[in-house]
Amino acid sequence: KISIFTPYSKELNNKVLDYFKSNDFVITSNSYFDISYDNDIAKVDPDYLFEVISKMEIKDAEAIFISCTNLPALNIVDKLEKKLKKIVLSSNQVLIWDTLRSIKKNKSINGFGKLFSYN
Repeated sequence: KISIFTPYSKELNNKVLDYFKSNDFVITSNSYFDISYDNDIAKVDPDYLFEVISKMEIKDAEAIFISCTNLPALNIVDKLEKKLKKIVLSSNQVLIWDTLRSIKKNKSINGFGKLFSYN
């Protein structure tokens, strides 16, 4: 069960939801910015993004997924997890984690969420 946030247009946001649903995820909530241009996504203020995601209805979710490699979300993942008491995953964070794991460099890294806590 996940909540999903995207910066995308409604059409692209819905494609992301369809992808997760087709892979047996249960979407408990969704929010999106409806931004059409990739360059504009990179201009999103991380503090504003934090506020918006903090206000999502997430009580039934086990985790929150923040989609888009151009969205400046990586530096707010840890802060969101502490506030929301949920696992938060972002596109860039998961890509970095998977790359480090694949080259066997998966040591704990502080400040980027529970995904990087290897115990």
